[in-house]
Amino acid sequence: DRFRMVTTQTQAIVFDYDFQNQNLVLNGNVKLINQHAKERYSGQEVEEIILSLLHESDRTALDDFKALRQNEQLSIQREMRIQCADGNYYWHRLMGAVVRDTDGKALRLVGNFVNVEDEVIKQQQLKQKAEIDPLSGLLNKGAFTNYVSALLEKSTAENCYAFYIIDLDNFKKVNDTLGHIVGDRVISDVAQKLCTVFSENDFVGRIGGDEFAAFLKLSGSGLQMGRKIIEAKANAACAMIDEVYSDGKNEVNITSSIGVAIYPHNGKRFEELYKNADSVLYKSKNNGKNQYTICE
Repeated sequence: DRFRMVTTQTQAIVFDYDFQNQNLVLNGNVKLINQHAKERYSGQEVEEIILSLLHESDRTALDDFKALRQNEQLSIQREMRIQCADGNYYWHRLMGAVVRDTDGKALRLVGNFVNVEDEVIKQQQLKQKAEIDPLSGLLNKGAFTNYVSALLEKSTAENCYAFYIIDLDNFKKVNDTLGHIVGDRVISDVAQKLCTVFSENDFVGRIGGDEFAAFLKLSGSGLQMGRKIIEAKANAACAMIDEVYSDGKNEVNITSSIGVAIYPHNGKRFEELYKNADSVLYKSKNNGKNQYTICE
């Protein structure tokens, strides 16, 4: 009774899973998770209740639990989204210890999980503040560089990516003629347009005053089909960015010059791809602007 009182007050739910008998025992205010939740589950019920509560993106946790039987891991800690009684998903932190016999065989997994929604949200907000360019809402240069570099490090020659550098034409004229308020609107507009051209699986960032970058991930398309997609994205970006801005008296036509480098043909590291994309960007500038050039 004392133990039950403590777990209820802290809103922690303690679990004890018997690997051999496939029994799961819960202690605490389990009704916070589900109005119909029980304190004991057995056999197939265990997997069913876990899958029903976990967010679809966090269901790999079940594989982690099963893997504990095969490896020598002594503990587990991870965060996951669990559907609670109100129907919403909240972040919970699970911490557990594996009890093993003298031969190393996993007997039980004992631990608890606690609602850490506020903590995770604060962490996400701090991360977003550190990574997001406030004017455009895109990744800032540092975050864009880090994300692309991390992906390239674990990529192979079988992968195909396209690195775009998008530089705005006549942007200085906007600030000089129409003012910085309109200039800020141009940056915001271009950011929204690039998010329309590229998907949420790609990386899009603002890497300079009027310079943007995008990293397109192509999977299983083949080089020939991939090339068509790369060109289609570049064409779409040029067409969407092409717009006339006005203050009622003066007009400035904003267009874009784009340079594209392809992984792995034009480089395997961030610096190589950036350098090659930047190089052909100036070919677009020198050839009349409002166009793209792909590095050969």
